[in-house]
Amino acid sequence: MQWVYAECRSSHLLSAPHALNPRLYAPGPAATQSVDIGFCGDVYHPFIGDTERTDVITFFQRKGTELGLTTEFRLNARMGRPQWAEFLRHCRGTVGAESGSYYLDRRGEMIREAKAYCRRHPHASVEEVTARFFRPPRLSYVSGKSISSRHFEPIGTKTCQLLLEGHYNGILRPNEHYIPINKDLSNVREAVERFRDESLRTRIVEQAYEYVMDEHTYRHRVASLIRTVSQSGPMPLVAAGHAGR
Repeated sequence: MQWVYAECRSSHLLSAPHALNPRLYAPGPAATQSVDIGFCGDVYHPFIGDTERTDVITFFQRKGTELGLTTEFRLNARMGRPQWAEFLRHCRGTVGAESGSYYLDRRGEMIREAKAYCRRHPHASVEEVTARFFRPPRLSYVSGKSISSRHFEPIGTKTCQLLLEGHYNGILRPNEHYIPINKDLSNVREAVERFRDESLRTRIVEQAYEYVMDEHTYRHRVASLIRTVSQSGPMPLVAAGHAGR
């Protein structure tokens, strides 16, 4: 994010990615986990510029039963925080990917133009929008892919995550905090077999939970902000969500 905020020369950039609210997202009894893989949320719009997250979600939605999994998918659905937390406690696992777009320019022009185009052409395909606005990109850009609150919430409820390989702000590590899936989905069946190994799944869930509770709750983020502000002169520029890239 140093590149994105390069024009703010007099400011100090403070990394403040999402974190866990353990008061809202806490584990429930393991016996209540009656679904193997669950998901509730929006499918990304074409103006993001890729279909990676959508591909892995829809793959499990379509192929879950074939893979021997019980599933519950609610696409383009919303629920309140208490209901979402209860939904996660209901699931042994969930699937996902990094949030955001690969095409982050300094003023967000490419995404803004793609979004406006999608409003005018609501049936435009991802391929059409990507070809028109991102291939090749007309501006210098960096990846805006990052960790999000949705990656911490399952950790709080001890729901195992099967995630597309990615950086996740350097916070989550594959095979330690989540089960990785290749972006081309070439190892998805292997990932499912690892997920079905209860001892391995439990180890990953417990490691992720202890790690986040020790270092990555919102209490930790606020303490870091206060510590940085108290030690420096000018107020730092706080970059949330995509920070650390």
